[in-house]
Amino acid sequence: MTRYLFDSDAIIDFLGGVPATVALFQRLERQGDALCTCDVVVAEVYAGLLPEDRPRGERLLAALQFLPTSLTSGCSAGRRMVLCLPSSGCAAFDDRLPDRGSGI
Repeated sequence: MTRYLFDSDAIIDFLGGVPATVALFQRLERQGDALCTCDVVVAEVYAGLLPEDRPRGERLLAALQFLPTSLTSGCSAGRRMVLCLPSSGCAAFDDRLPDRGSGI
């Protein structure tokens, strides 16, 4: 099983019924993969929901696996983002990138 942490754009696209995003979510779920979210994504999505869309948005967010975050995770993600600037030719957020330790 692979865990996928979706950003707010993906969640918003799913809620908006964007066919490619809906198909991706469905395919990953059928494969037994975990569809995940985190506090930042929840805040961004929730802040953009219209009052009439909140129940549906809340159901979707509650159905996703919640991944807690930490300072170490944020620093690691930042290092990976720097390594994956367009000029580097790197695929963004590739899990095979080396971790440079927990220092800031």
